Amino acid sequence: MNPGSVTGCVSLTPLRAALPWAPRRGTARTTHTEPAAFDMLRVHAFEALRPAGSRAALVSCPAHGIGLLADDRQASCGCCTDTNSYRQVLEAASPDEARKAIERLKDQGVLTPDPKPCMYVYRIARDGRRQIGVVAAVDRTALASAIAPGQAHGTPDVPTWAEPATAVFDDPASTISDLAAEDMNERPLFHFNAGDGTTHSGWLARDPQRYVDAFAALPGRATLVRPGACTGCDRMITLLLDSTNALDPLPIPRCGLFVPCAALAS
Repeated sequence: MNPGSVTGCVSLTPLRAALPWAPRRGTARTTHTEPAAFDMLRVHAFEALRPAGSRAALVSCPAHGIGLLADDRQASCGCCTDTNSYRQVLEAASPDEARKAIERLKDQGVLTPDPKPCMYVYRIARDGRRQIGVVAAVDRTALASAIAPGQAHGTPDVPTWAEPATAVFDDPASTISDLAAEDMNERPLFHFNAGDGTTHSGWLARDPQRYVDAFAALPGRATLVRPGACTGCDRMITLLLDSTNALDPLPIPRCGLFVPCAALAS
């Protein structure tokens, strides 16, 4: 599958073979040296707009550049035709029109801002398997790209209002997974079936600084496997996934669940 497929997945198979830190099945993990300062994985909380209450299923839509066939629309939850749908932002004719569409959703109470910068735990389930990651703003210098030139979505810059980027990291001690498991004991911000075989759930990261410290202590940078929303020239909103627990192919985050407030200034 390729990133532009209808199912919206990214294959990790070539990445596992190419990345020197990627663990191989049936073998021990590679030994890591202490990362240089510029390799530190720096993450940050960010100001976001989120679907209000139980509207996440109606607001969210497939990722930027991934279309739906007519049969898929009929089988979906109706998110692509509802007036609350974030698809109106993706289909805007210009950045200004996209910004106005976000403002309309905000003014109508469809999207609401969190009171302070946050991070989020995001789970995507498919075929009985679960993919759990952390959505945060990540320094571009902390992202090594595995996207080939000329590949679909091969540029690191997509609209500020699109879905989070996707990156994988190596976490030998499962520190990030343990933090996420704690936050997932709380009531989710949203939980819905997207109608395409995937179920999406999100939680607030109660103490972002714990994630900041844990990511900074990891051995090396994260590897960008699919670009996504930016908050400026230096940071990218990213779904960060532990490489050893990543599904293959990777499901792509949906749009409209974590909209950076920077999109209103685009």
